[in-house]
Amino acid sequence: MRKTKKEERIMGTPPYGYINSSIEDSRKYIAVKEPEATNMIWTFNEIAKGISRLIM
Repeated sequence: MRKTKKEERIMGTPPYGYINSSIEDSRKYIAVKEPEATNMIWTFNEIAKGISRLIM
């Protein structure tokens, strides 16, 4: 776990909008997963504008 944190990797499942991947030399990383990533970008932009469409 300490090694993972030191290498700035994420343990477990990746956040919404990302997927676990690996390079030829077995290094693992998280990559963008479409269309979920686009949804998250839109969501954060709306929050930054101060627009809330959530009705409780």
